[in-house]
Amino acid sequence: VEADRLFKDLEPEVAESIIVSVTEEMKAGYVKACKRAIADYIFKDALSRERALVPFVTVPVPDWGSVPFEGIEGTVGGPPDEWRDGIEESRNSVVRILTVCNQSALRLLYLWYG
Repeated sequence: VEADRLFKDLEPEVAESIIVSVTEEMKAGYVKACKRAIADYIFKDALSRERALVPFVTVPVPDWGSVPFEGIEGTVGGPPDEWRDGIEESRNSVVRILTVCNQSALRLLYLWYG
């Protein structure tokens, strides 16, 4: 049983209870998200809102692609230009010290740098 492997220190009944609980929570979240997505889509249409007696939607969902992606730095399209050199330098320094874990990675390094 997979629960035995994942929860070695727990009694099988306790592990199974945890798995059932987490699965139920995940399914409930999925159903809620589906319902929300359906309602958001339907209420984009004025006639549908009128039939459902919903006069307005407080926070309408924007059409897909109408709002540009805003990165974690608060900028559209990734980090500001003045950050890019430092990011590239950091990336290169990390790549040089990464631990190689398998033969495929060694072969790839040989092909890349060889």
